[in-house]
Amino acid sequence: MNESSESIWPLIIGVGLCAAVMGWQIAKRKGLNKRNWSLTCFFFWPALIGLALAKSQQRPGETEAFRNRWTSLAAYDPEIKAG
Repeated sequence: MNESSESIWPLIIGVGLCAAVMGWQIAKRKGLNKRNWSLTCFFFWPALIGLALAKSQQRPGETEAFRNRWTSLAAYDPEIKAG
């Protein structure tokens, strides 16, 4: 093999590792499966674009309806008021 074909593999592995780390961090911030997204990004780098555009998973306590319901419950339940 010639010199130019051997020197491309470290570059490919390095870009894959960078994509995997970035995929892990973005998935962690969005509440998605970190391991699956990092592996996907390692083998298929353009998946980072899809991950960046994906919606975050919202936890139940972060909706406005839940906060309003909790405020109403806390206002009328003596055990919660006592605290």
